[in-house]
Amino acid sequence: MGSNCGVRPACSVKLRVCSRRPTVALLLGFILVAALCTVYLSYEVVRLPLEKDTVGVQKKLSLLEERIQSLESALVQKHESASFKFPIEKMRLASILHGNRTSSHLNQSASECFLSKTSAAKSDIRMQEVYDTLDYGNVDGGVWKQGFPLEYNETRWNSNNKLRVFVVPHSHNDPGWLKTFEKYYLDQTRQILNNLVDKLGEDKRRKMIWAEVSYLSLWWEHSSQSRRSALRRFVDNGQLEVVTGGWVMNDEAVTHYFAMIEQLIEGHEWLQNHMEYYPRNGWAIDPFGLSPTMAYLLKRMGLSHMVVQRVHYSVKKHLAALKSIEFLWRQIWEIGRASCRERV
Repeated sequence: MGSNCGVRPACSVKLRVCSRRPTVALLLGFILVAALCTVYLSYEVVRLPLEKDTVGVQKKLSLLEERIQSLESALVQKHESASFKFPIEKMRLASILHGNRTSSHLNQSASECFLSKTSAAKSDIRMQEVYDTLDYGNVDGGVWKQGFPLEYNETRWNSNNKLRVFVVPHSHNDPGWLKTFEKYYLDQTRQILNNLVDKLGEDKRRKMIWAEVSYLSLWWEHSSQSRRSALRRFVDNGQLEVVTGGWVMNDEAVTHYFAMIEQLIEGHEWLQNHMEYYPRNGWAIDPFGLSPTMAYLLKRMGLSHMVVQRVHYSVKKHLAALKSIEFLWRQIWEIGRASCRERV
């Protein structure tokens, strides 16, 4: 009796423990499934709004694209009557800034100014024909690498027939290239402009030209009144010339003329407001690719001369052989006088 009592409790406990294990396993499984369901539902709740937002953005982009295409079609259809109204008004503003120097040019109608129905203007050299005939061979020309040997007869020049050499002191400052605009200014441009003021003040025979008004504006903001006055004095007496007068030296090959006009007016307004100065000559030594539009705009804004630099070496060689490095650039749509006198 006593021995039986000692065995039964142990067996009963063992049976109870064994009977609870399936229950615990089922309970844990249910909890795991519930947790997975909760996570999945939470993901769906977060994902659905994002999908809806994405669809909405795509619809808006498609609508915007349709509107742009519609606008382009309208501009093409109304090109002759409407597309040049904006730049004409911009150039009228430029003429006001320059003392109405170009107002007589801007009174022409759009058909006279841009889209003449007459034949193309006559010219001595048509560049499209030149491009078709050049072979663009990379021939080693010696000192002028892609040109031809530069030689002259020493006996030709004497005290009565002097060789004239033109030296143009200039410093080209990119408003952002390998460095940011501000980094270039702090590292280099600020010192260049400070040295410009110091050195021009030492000798009245010294001259300098400057192109980028954006840097000139930043330097002006951080300079003393004495330095500002000195800079204005050099501009007034002709020691310093601001060329083109644009906010930057704009690209031309793929730049829309709206942007060209906008940045030119930005720079010219600053020059008028701070120095009562307007540029007389253009300076395009760094744009990769030159547009006839730029020369035409400068002419309409009252500038008469322009220096260009990055012309294909084959074109330079061709023009040099014809002794036409200096030329009058007539645009194919122009009537009457040509655009700026160019010097390559």
